[in-house]
Amino acid sequence: MHQRSHPTRGIGEGTLSNYYTWLADAHSKLKQTKEAIDAAAAASLAGGQVTLNDATPSTGSTL
Repeated sequence: MHQRSHPTRGIGEGTLSNYYTWLADAHSKLKQTKEAIDAAAAASLAGGQVTLNDATPSTGSTL
């Protein structure tokens, strides 16, 4: 929705990337690994760096 309603379509401003990062974090906390990875990949493609602290129990992971 954000992409369609804004002229810049979320590119370069970080908003869309933030949404996907939050989604990835939520899936990670719910132990939904596949969905967390998909959302993290989308966040990365949207232009941001993704850090999932709960992705691995021992160290955390940056995608």
